[in-house]
Amino acid sequence: MVAPNGYTTPDGDEEVEAYWTTGQVGMTGTSYNGTLPLAAATTGVEGLEAIIPVAPNTSYYHYYRSNGLVRSPGGYLRGRCSMCLYDFIHSGPEENRARNNRVVRDSIIANGIDRVTGDYNDFWAGRDYLNDLGPLDAPVLMSHAFNDWNVMPEHSYRIYKALKEKGVETMIYYHQGGHGGQPPLWLMNMWFTRYLFDVENGVEDLPKAWITREDDERDQPTSYPDYPHPSAQDVTFYLSGNAPERGTLTTENTTNVGTETFMDNVSFDGTALAKAEWTNHRLMFVSEPLSDSLHISGVPSITVKLASSKPAANFSGVAGSPARGKKVAAPRSLITSSPAVGPIHRITNH
Repeated sequence: MVAPNGYTTPDGDEEVEAYWTTGQVGMTGTSYNGTLPLAAATTGVEGLEAIIPVAPNTSYYHYYRSNGLVRSPGGYLRGRCSMCLYDFIHSGPEENRARNNRVVRDSIIANGIDRVTGDYNDFWAGRDYLNDLGPLDAPVLMSHAFNDWNVMPEHSYRIYKALKEKGVETMIYYHQGGHGGQPPLWLMNMWFTRYLFDVENGVEDLPKAWITREDDERDQPTSYPDYPHPSAQDVTFYLSGNAPERGTLTTENTTNVGTETFMDNVSFDGTALAKAEWTNHRLMFVSEPLSDSLHISGVPSITVKLASSKPAANFSGVAGSPARGKKVAAPRSLITSSPAVGPIHRITNH
């Protein structure tokens, strides 16, 4: 693809000479502005040599849905899905607004979001950058936080994984904070220096994953060969109930576990439910204390069989660990959704 020309006015024909650039461009930004570098790179536009997306929204289905359930990321949405984004960014001549609202917002979006089933459909697929990676060849340094409840960390991981499989030069940085948070400046500097100025600084030979551990300084992350760690292996845990008290979590396959029941009560948040010794408003399963350090790296999944007393209900599964030195605490540094959970990187000491 040939880069388009720039003009002095929106509808003029006087070209702007970009005397201030070498023609080799890099892009970075956070959140929506982190989505833009990825979006531009998926066009294969000439001259875009490297990008650093920070907490990018890579799929509007994954942003507004969680396994079919409607979610309200970071308090945004208020039940209106991508119409909220449309209202915020729609632009153009005022005389076209009424038609745009009628055709785009009130027809294409309203009919496509499918709040009845929550299914992933052609509307959502057209707003998922995972389906548009074919032309992308610019090196990508991805950045995200494990505790981002606005744009969940799966947004970055799914693109990182696909680009690795595609053979694109990639690297990923995770930290323990919330929404936003760019990689260390020294790493960003190396990335852009290598791919914008062709300086052979060896950044492509560095470890592929950089993670700010719980005791690390933000600009001094711990390096790992990749994410998930190449030595990580799948381990299956099985649930054994003891409601309303805590059940057990074990690697032994238990049979005849019976049926566990609970009643949802929105008056109690996750922290209160996690700390409770017993309650009828959640099911909790706890493993035995670890006898040694354990490095958990990867993307977990939860499989359950359940029935609801209502025709439809939201069900969330949370994977977590007590804070060090605490008897019981709310899950920390782990991402939940409904019912799947996102990337986890944890080294636990007990």
